[in-house]
Amino acid sequence: MAPKKSYTRSKTKSKESSITSSNQTNTGLRRSSRTSSKSLTKSTAKSVYFDDESDVEDMDAISDIIDDVDDEYDEQEFTPKKSKRETKRKRNVKKNSKRVVKTAINSQEDNSDSDDNADDWEEVKDDICLDDYNPEIPSEGVEITINGVEVKKNKKSIDINTLIRQRINGFKRRLQAMKHKTSLVCLIARIVYLNNVINDELIQAISLSIVVNQFKSCSQKLNSKFLNQFIDWFSKNFSVKYKKCDINDNIKDILCQCLEQRVAQNSSQLNMIFIALLRSLCQNYNLRLCYALNPVDIKPDDLILSENQMKLKKSSNCQSLDELKEKTKTKTKSKKRKVEDNDCNDNEMVTNLSLDLWCEAYVESERKWICLDLFNNFVDKPTDISSKSLSQLTYVIAIDSDGYLREVTQRYSSDWMSANYKRRRIDDNWWSQTLLFFERKTKSCAEKSEDLEFKEMTSTTPLPTKVSDFKNHPLYVLKRDLLKFQGIYPSDAPPLGFIKDEAVYARECVHLLRSRDSWPRNARTVRTNETPYKIVTSRPKWDKYAKVFRKDLPLEVFGEWQTDPYTPPEAKDGLVPRNSFGNVDLFQPSMLPKGCVYLQLPGLLRIANKLKIDCAQAIVGFDNNLGCQGVHPKMDGYVVCQEFKDILIDAWDEEQDISRKREIKKKEKRVYDNWKKLIKGLLIRENVKQKFKYNE
Repeated sequence: MAPKKSYTRSKTKSKESSITSSNQTNTGLRRSSRTSSKSLTKSTAKSVYFDDESDVEDMDAISDIIDDVDDEYDEQEFTPKKSKRETKRKRNVKKNSKRVVKTAINSQEDNSDSDDNADDWEEVKDDICLDDYNPEIPSEGVEITINGVEVKKNKKSIDINTLIRQRINGFKRRLQAMKHKTSLVCLIARIVYLNNVINDELIQAISLSIVVNQFKSCSQKLNSKFLNQFIDWFSKNFSVKYKKCDINDNIKDILCQCLEQRVAQNSSQLNMIFIALLRSLCQNYNLRLCYALNPVDIKPDDLILSENQMKLKKSSNCQSLDELKEKTKTKTKSKKRKVEDNDCNDNEMVTNLSLDLWCEAYVESERKWICLDLFNNFVDKPTDISSKSLSQLTYVIAIDSDGYLREVTQRYSSDWMSANYKRRRIDDNWWSQTLLFFERKTKSCAEKSEDLEFKEMTSTTPLPTKVSDFKNHPLYVLKRDLLKFQGIYPSDAPPLGFIKDEAVYARECVHLLRSRDSWPRNARTVRTNETPYKIVTSRPKWDKYAKVFRKDLPLEVFGEWQTDPYTPPEAKDGLVPRNSFGNVDLFQPSMLPKGCVYLQLPGLLRIANKLKIDCAQAIVGFDNNLGCQGVHPKMDGYVVCQEFKDILIDAWDEEQDISRKREIKKKEKRVYDNWKKLIKGLLIRENVKQKFKYNE
C-alpha cells in the first residue's frame, strides 16, 4: 500500500506543477515559460515518482497543451499591427467584389430572361396567303391601348438676358420710387413755406389795414352770409394781371406788392391774398390753403422691354397715331386760341394754366368745408376745381393757420377708389407715416365733421365696373381678393351684386382669422371641440431634429366668434402661475394673473432670488429682427405676487442707492489713480532733468 500512496502524492504534485507553469505563461513570461515547459517534460520523463506509462502519456499531453499556448503568445507578440489604410483598402476590395458578383448575377438573370423570351417565339410559315382573310370587326369597334413612356418636362431654363433685364428694371423702379418720395417731401415743404408767408406779421398787418375799414364788426364764427359778402367785396377790389415771375423773386415781397396795388400776378397769389385778408380779420376762422401736388411719376419711362412687350408697344402706337390724326384737325383752332404773345394787352388773362392752389373755409353754421377759387369764381364746386386743376389729381393736401396738414384728395379726385389711382400713388403706409408728423394729435370739430363727410361720400359710391377696382376697396370685396387669413362671415352672407357671374360682398363681412396659438396674443382662447373655419398652409418651419424646413403643413384658423375671452389664472401660496416655459404670457393687460402685479424694474429678478421671492419674466410679444434665426419672444418686466410688491420695490431702491455709491467710489478711485500717475510722471521728469542737466 505504501507505493500507491507515493504514486498519488507524486501525481498531485505533477498536476500542481503543470498548473503553475501554465499560469506563468498567462502572466506574460512567454520565452522563459516555453523553455521551462520543455525542460519540465524531459525531467518528468525520467522522474522517480512516475512508474506507469499511462502517467507519462498524461504528462506528455499536458506539455503539448502548454506548447500550443506558448506558440499563440509568440504569434501575438511578433505579428506587426495593420495600419488603417490597409484595413480600409481591404474593405473597399470586399465591397467592389460584392458589386462585381451582383452585376454578374444580374447579367446571368438577364441572359436567362432573354432565353426565356426566345423560347416564347413561335415559327410561322412564310407561304401564308392573306387574300381570302376576312376578319369579323365588331360594331362597337376595336380599342387599342398602348402604354407609352412618361416624358418628364425639363424645368424652364433661366435666360441670362431676361435675368439681367429684370434686375435692371427692378433697380430703376426702386430709384423712381425714391424720386417720387423725395418730390412729395419737397412739395410738402413748399406748402408749409407758403403758409408761413401768409401768416407773416408784415403781410397780416397790411391785410388788416385794408380790411378793417370795410368790415369793422364781424362775428367770431364764420357763416355763409358773411362769407358771400366778403367774396363779393374781394372780387370787386382785387384782380389778376398775368406776369411771369422770376425764380429768384421773394414771394413775401411779391405778396406785399400785390396787396398794395390790389393786383395779383396769377391765380395762386390771388387765393393766398384772400386767405391772408380773412385770417387778419379774425384768427378764429378755419381757413386752409389747398395744394394739388404734382410729384415725379412713380413709374419709370426707360424700362428695358422684352420682345413681346416691344411688339405690343408698336401695335398700340400705330393705333394711337391713327386716333391723333383724326383729332389734329379739331385741336388746331383751340391751340391757336391758347397761344398768346408777350405783346398782348395787360387786361387779358391767361386761362390755360392749371390750378394748383385754392382755399377752403369751414362754415360752422352748416358744419361743412367749402372750397373757394377766387380766380374762376368757384364757390363749393369741387368738381369744377378738379377740372381746372391737374389732369390726374393724385395728392391734394390742405394746411390750416396752425400749420397742421390733412389730405383731402377724396373731395376732389373722381377716381380715388379705382385701381389706376392706386397705381399712381406710393405705399399708403409710408404716406400716412409721413403725414402723421404734420397732423394734429387730437382732431378738432371741423376735422371730425370732415371725416363724416368722407364716410358719406364712400357710402354713396356705386359698384365698380372693373374687377381690378374691387381689390382693397373700402366697401366691396370679391372672394378672389381675400387674403390668406381672411374669411367672409357669416358664410351665407347675401351678395350685394354680381360682376361677371362673381358675387360681390360687403367689406363689413370680411373678418380676420387666426390660429389656435395666435389667438391668446389677443387675450382670447378658442373653444374646445371647435371646428376650424378655414384650413390654410402654414409658413415654413424649421425642424431641428430633421434639420429641414417643413413646408405645406396644414394650419387650422378660427374666427373671433369661435373664441372666448382669456381667463387669467390665480396666484396661490405666493407662487406666480407660469406657462410651460417658466414665463408669464402678458400680451394684453387683461392677461395679468389674479393676485399679481407687473413691475418694469431692471434687475428685479436677481433681488427677488436673494430674498427668495417668486418672480417670473413677462412675455409681451414676439419679434423677428434676427432674420434667419426665426421668431423669438420679447421679455419686458416681471410679474410678482401682490403681497411682495412693496418689499421688492424698497429692496430695488436700496440696491440702486448702493450701486450709485459704488459707481461714485469707482469714479473717485479712477480720478485719484490718474492724478497719481500724472504726479509720478512729473517727478520722474524733474529727476531726469536734474540728473542729466537737460533743459528744453
